[in-house]
Amino acid sequence: GRDILSRIIWGARVSLQVGLVAVGIAFFLGTTVGMFGAYWGKWSDEVSMRLVDILLSFPMILLAICLIAFLGSSLTNVMIAVGISLSPRFARIARGLTLAVKEQTYIEAARAVGSGSMRICFRHVLPNILSPLLVTATLYTSTAILIESSLSYLGLGVQPPDPTWGSIINEGREVLRIAPWISTFAGLVIMITILSLNILGDALRDFLDPRLRRQI
Repeated sequence: GRDILSRIIWGARVSLQVGLVAVGIAFFLGTTVGMFGAYWGKWSDEVSMRLVDILLSFPMILLAICLIAFLGSSLTNVMIAVGISLSPRFARIARGLTLAVKEQTYIEAARAVGSGSMRICFRHVLPNILSPLLVTATLYTSTAILIESSLSYLGLGVQPPDPTWGSIINEGREVLRIAPWISTFAGLVIMITILSLNILGDALRDFLDPRLRRQI
């Protein structure tokens, strides 16, 4: 007897908030670990990448479930859990980009004039690896929304009475034969949102990469 449209619209607020904040957390943690580990190299790179490998050995949804079980079910904890689950992917990408950028001539020139490691990282390395990371962040926002929906479907995400897309699908599962629209519309909204974010990521990649821009 509850209005499905209103619950889906309110659930969009929760799902998009989790997606954006979680990707922001993953972007910050992963880029910091990957960039500084790759730039300083040696033991710092080895230690950071082994920690990343340990996190990568867990499926993202399983790691998020473990973190939720430890932190508890709430909106803030879901964002933290999803952000930590995604951060190893950003760390790997940031490391690979930094390894390529730090060998460039302008980095050697910055060292020659006496620039410190922090200044080089933030003034020269980060701006040159930012574009691929932004595209990755756009694409992983859809992954974060999927993880949040999965957690809510399992009852581990945002708790009632706050509606989320995953919890709406779970509620509709019990009455799927007599009221299929409850789960169907929530699932369609998730599909459309993820498709839109993937299209946005492709468009952003074409815009930020000069090699992919169309010549007018």
